[in-house]
Amino acid sequence: MSPLLKSRDLPVPPPARQAAGGRPPRAGSEGLDKLGATGGHFSRRGFLGTSAGAAALLGLSGCGSSSSPASSSSPTGGHASGSRTVATLHGDVKVPADPQRIVALQFPEACALLDVGVRYVGRPDYMPAFDTYTKADASVARVVDTSGAPDLEKIAGLRPDLIITSDWKDPKLQQQPYARLAEIAPTLVFEWQKAAGNWRAEAVATAAAVGRTARLDALKKSYADACASIRSQYAKVLAATRWDLVDGNGSVWDLYGPNSSHGRVLVDAGVRLAAGATQKDGFVEHSLEDMSSLLGGTDVLFTTGVSLAKLRTEQVFKKLPAVQHSDVFTSDLFFPASYGIAIALLADVRKVCARLATRI
Repeated sequence: MSPLLKSRDLPVPPPARQAAGGRPPRAGSEGLDKLGATGGHFSRRGFLGTSAGAAALLGLSGCGSSSSPASSSSPTGGHASGSRTVATLHGDVKVPADPQRIVALQFPEACALLDVGVRYVGRPDYMPAFDTYTKADASVARVVDTSGAPDLEKIAGLRPDLIITSDWKDPKLQQQPYARLAEIAPTLVFEWQKAAGNWRAEAVATAAAVGRTARLDALKKSYADACASIRSQYAKVLAATRWDLVDGNGSVWDLYGPNSSHGRVLVDAGVRLAAGATQKDGFVEHSLEDMSSLLGGTDVLFTTGVSLAKLRTEQVFKKLPAVQHSDVFTSDLFFPASYGIAIALLADVRKVCARLATRI
């Protein structure tokens, strides 16, 4: 492993860091002001070091696409009869126009498939604890072991006609065994970026690869409409406050910027970030000693319930203005991995704005 590459940044992390991109997964949610989220809990850093990127609104169907093989959903714009050509990190790949047995090796692509009503026969070990996805995955075989490595024998045994995954763009950092996967079935490898800042691009590429661009477009519109509604209804609140997205375990904490998976969602909804506003990296780890200087001008803190339970034991956290004014809020959907989860996160953002509106 490169000394410049931390394990939380790897596309295929060890199990203790898989859900959290560097921290062990945690269950449950405790907090000062826990919101009534509709989905399950995402652990610290949600997937920020794992590879990449509501279904409830669109419903789930069988894995066969309802799109015509002649649709123009291919990222490269064209395909032969019965197939489509897809641009990937490893060049153009010809895939079935109507794949019936898909294996998804990373969760952003798996989430994107479920969002557009496509089921798969093989799934990654880690999936977000989002109710819609959990129900769909109940009987699906896991083909990635707890170390994050794909089980090639198990994948081959499923007789897939398409494999979808993601990896770093830099060949020196890539970890997916592409050549061996491609021997089993046509394999699409899309780009993963640190802090999942490109989850929307992964969703677009995945939907196009299976001919479901129209379904994704409907979901994207729902997302855009939800963002516009929050910006309009709570314009006064958003203009009067500056927020920061934080997460921590009591010894260190992370500050998330607009290029993080959830930072992008909140900015789309009109939220103005404070300390994280100009941060280029999706997240930056800080010591507790930095907390008062960085978050002293923050009006609203947004975090996970589990992180809040840890942070609120620290005196420096208790003295922050946002904490003193009880303007700390939590969400079980802190780390979106897909449009489905992002829309649910926006519902939590709306609840925070509604509470703030009673005092502004």
